Amino acid sequence: MLKYWGDITITSLATNIKNKYCLTEGETIEVKCSVEFGEAPAELFCVELFYMLDDDSRFKIIPMQLQGKDNTLVNYRCSFAIEGYGSQNINVRIKPANEIVQDLHPELIKWKQWPSET
Repeated sequence: MLKYWGDITITSLATNIKNKYCLTEGETIEVKCSVEFGEAPAELFCVELFYMLDDDSRFKIIPMQLQGKDNTLVNYRCSFAIEGYGSQNINVRIKPANEIVQDLHPELIKWKQWPSET
């Protein structure tokens, strides 16, 4: 798995809330992302949405589901409901699926923040 890590990239991140200034509690957000795995088997990794709520101490981690593959590009999606009010943040992260590898190599994590320019 370590030999693949440098070739993995989160290439895109998009939501259904483009150009929306204000969201309301309970509103459902759809999130999609694409990951370029190169030669790496996608099942060795997990892709998650990291939803930061109203401050720096409250967050939720939402697993993203595989939606399809196009050669080495893999597409994922998930949805979640807005909780509370105030400034909030979403990011996508990828890390090893194996918890032992996560513990041994905490540096193996890649992030992409929304809004994304790609």
